[in-house]
Amino acid sequence: MERKFPHLSSPITIGRVTFRNRMFSAPMGGTDITNDGCIGPKSTAFYELRGKGGAAAVTVSECMVHPKTDGSHAYHLDTAVLNSLAAAAYTADAIRRHGATPSLELSHSGMYAGTYMTDKTKQKSMNQWGASDVVRPDGVEVKALTKEMIAEIVESYGTVAGLAKRVRQKRRKTDGSREIGNLCPGTAFPYRNSHAAAGCSAICKSDW
Repeated sequence: MERKFPHLSSPITIGRVTFRNRMFSAPMGGTDITNDGCIGPKSTAFYELRGKGGAAAVTVSECMVHPKTDGSHAYHLDTAVLNSLAAAAYTADAIRRHGATPSLELSHSGMYAGTYMTDKTKQKSMNQWGASDVVRPDGVEVKALTKEMIAEIVESYGTVAGLAKRVRQKRRKTDGSREIGNLCPGTAFPYRNSHAAAGCSAICKSDW
C-alpha cells in the first residue's frame, strides 16, 4: 500500500532532541489557570492527553514572561509564587509519562497585555505597551516602549527559559511573530509605529 506520508510515524532528531514521530501538538492555551498564573490540574490532564494520544511533542501555552508589563491571565513561571514551578513540573512529567516531549511557549501580549485579567482593579491601573503611542481600534491608549524596557523584556525571556529548564520543559518555543507584531510591529504596521520606535524593532528582531 502506498502511503502519502511514509515518514510521519518515524522518529526524527532535531538538535539534541529525538522525537518519537513527526506529529507535533501545536500550542494550545489551557483554561484551568489559577489566579496567580499556575497551571491547574485540569489543564495538566488536558496536555497529558495530547501526549497519550501519540503526539511527539506537546506545547503548553502561553507563559507570559514579564508580569510588570503583561498581567494577562495566563501561565507564569515565577519563583515568588508558591506552586508555580511545581505545577509546571507536574505538567511536564505528565506529558513525558507517555513518551512525548514537553514544550513551553514563551510570550508577551504587547498592546493587549492588560486586556484579559481577573484582577479588574489592577487591569485599570496597567498601561498597554506597544512600539509607538497609538490608540487601539477599541479606543484603548497604548504607550510606546522605551529601548530600556524592551531590553528588560528580552532579558525576561532568558530568565523564564531558565526556569522552564529547571522544571524539565526540554523545549522552549518563542512566539516571535506575535511578540514582534504586538510589541514592535516594524514596517509591517506603519500606522502604529513611528520613527521613535525604529530602534525597538531592531532590538526585538535581533534578540528574538
